[in-house]
Amino acid sequence: MVSQALMIDITDLGNPMIVGAAALVTTIWLWVSRQRDMAQVFAVAAIATAVATTTLKLVSITLGGELYDTIFYMSTGAPSGHTALSAAIYGGIAMLFAVGSRGALRIGAPLLLLTAIIGVGFTRVALGSHTPADVVAGFLVGGSFAAVVGFVAARRQREWPPLMPLLASVLAVGLLLHLSGLRFQSPGLL
Repeated sequence: MVSQALMIDITDLGNPMIVGAAALVTTIWLWVSRQRDMAQVFAVAAIATAVATTTLKLVSITLGGELYDTIFYMSTGAPSGHTALSAAIYGGIAMLFAVGSRGALRIGAPLLLLTAIIGVGFTRVALGSHTPADVVAGFLVGGSFAAVVGFVAARRQREWPPLMPLLASVLAVGLLLHLSGLRFQSPGLL
């Protein structure tokens, strides 16, 4: 059984403060690495995910939950913002590694990031913050934007810079923010 404290630590990986910092670090790293087209695509995908998630939450608040007492029940806070943002940002970074790296990093980094995304979704349900349908909706929203990043990255013809510094930077910034305790608290919108 996973402890409550560990579940909170895992769910915090999807907090907009931590995910936003990962998006910013990734965008800056891509820009500095002269991958400016990918930096723009990644930044637009991150912003679009936040806008789409917030818009869908406002719609779900207005419409209220439907299909009560079924697995398809979506709460008035759907989709899960933590899940959508982690799927978009960590999923987008995973796509960069899957396309632009070689060897163990090509598989290892995406698996690590996918584990984080699944962990965030699982803990949102386990902590009672969202329904399973809310989390699936978050996966669909965020995963769509990650897929766009992957599609654009796969169509590029240029040489990729080494990606290990990106992974190290994202992990370091995320760990520092996590340890700092800084969190974005929204009134149910993200």
